[in-house]
Amino acid sequence: MLAITPLAALGLLVFCLLYTPCVAAIASVKRELGGKWAAGVVIGQCVIAWLIAGLVYGMGSLFI
Repeated sequence: MLAITPLAALGLLVFCLLYTPCVAAIASVKRELGGKWAAGVVIGQCVIAWLIAGLVYGMGSLFI
């Protein structure tokens, strides 16, 4: 029995490729643009990653 399906794993991989990379990158954004921009970047990247991963999973479930 699989703990995660290959399609769910693909969605997870897409999410991990697109979400906020690391604390150092966010610290750099905060230093250069300010705290509000850094929070916006984190939230924006997570929303985009979630939407694209959901799209990949949804499209994949149509074809599998």
